[in-house]
Amino acid sequence: MKNDSTLGPLADVPLGSTVVAEPRRRRAGAWRSAAIVALLVALANIAGWWLTHPERPMPVHEGAIGGLAYNAYQRWDSPLERRYPDAAAIAGDMALLSKYTRRLRTYGSVELPALPAIAQAY
Repeated sequence: MKNDSTLGPLADVPLGSTVVAEPRRRRAGAWRSAAIVALLVALANIAGWWLTHPERPMPVHEGAIGGLAYNAYQRWDSPLERRYPDAAAIAGDMALLSKYTRRLRTYGSVELPALPAIAQAY
């Protein structure tokens, strides 16, 4: 079977022998194919999300808000480390929130006994 032009690069390989492709080329091709498939799946996912979830305008709300949930802890406060907000920080929050609502729901005031009295002032 030597010199058969239809076999291309395999023309010089003896009949019955095993031909092994270079592993590096095979691995590089597999990685490239996997990356292309992953990219196509990601793009299809983004396109599907964009088509099925159109942008909607935010509804306009005028008037007072019925109520808000309030947690007095600031960024560096932590009940686990016994660092509690001071009365001035709570009063600042109440002054801001009183512009929007007359009702607050708190998650607890055991650690902050001054909270109800400060809230009542606003």
